Amino acid sequence: MVHQYQLNGYNIVLDTCSGSVHVVDDVAYDIIAMYPEHTADEIVSAMMAKYGDREDVTEEDLRQCIDDVTNLKEAGKLWTPDTYENMAFDFKNRNTVVKALCLHVAHTCNLNCSYCFASQGRYQGDRALMSFEVGKRAMDFLIENSGTRRNLEVDFFGGEPLMNFDMVKKLVAYCREQEKIHNRNFRFTMTTNGMLIDDDVIDFCNKECHNVVLSLDGRKRVTTASAGLCRPWQLQYHRAQVQEFRKNAAKRITTWRELTPLKTDFTTILPSGELGLLTDLRPGGLTWEPSA
Repeated sequence: MVHQYQLNGYNIVLDTCSGSVHVVDDVAYDIIAMYPEHTADEIVSAMMAKYGDREDVTEEDLRQCIDDVTNLKEAGKLWTPDTYENMAFDFKNRNTVVKALCLHVAHTCNLNCSYCFASQGRYQGDRALMSFEVGKRAMDFLIENSGTRRNLEVDFFGGEPLMNFDMVKKLVAYCREQEKIHNRNFRFTMTTNGMLIDDDVIDFCNKECHNVVLSLDGRKRVTTASAGLCRPWQLQYHRAQVQEFRKNAAKRITTWRELTPLKTDFTTILPSGELGLLTDLRPGGLTWEPSA
């Protein structure tokens, strides 16, 4: 299967079964779209009708491009046979279990960062908070479909989950009740921008959360120096926050490479001796994990 799409000015062709990714020009993009169901002569005719007024598009060039596409196909880089096709079956009839949920308890945020992958927490939709009834049903679903798994993972995510903190506390209390009934052990993660952390949140997380994930973009002078950045971190306050969480809670910090001179900023934000390993998390991003 070949999937074609355009993103940020690029023509991208993905061969799903081989994992090959091709970035091509407009002409090649259109040729690949026509290739499976048309002859070379039909493709050349269509391309000349569309691009014939361009000096850099000739019939010879088009036929060379078609040959290149053919070579990619023969090399297993385009239209690779799906070797898993006969293994696919109805998902609902699979003998499998659910062991973890990422629970979006808040599709809203107390910040308005222009670079947010989640569209300021809205995910391009309406701002909303999850109700306890919906969260309870999600936990029931997890228990019902967990099979013989005892340890179940739930990540409170957003948006900013602390904007729905009262519901989170109520939901955790419900899960603790269900642990005794169903012989389960819930392990919770709180992913937060940190702006709403107070003593109540710290006490709750230290008691109930297995992990705490803090999103830090950098120091105040760094984040406010660039248009659209909106996390004016109070350095001493957030350093204290990191130290207040119990030692066996994970404190992970995610940032964008283009926002901060990383080594300098992290050695400033974090206490001396706690600067751990910086590793690639995603294109343009790094993650910090505490030193052992």
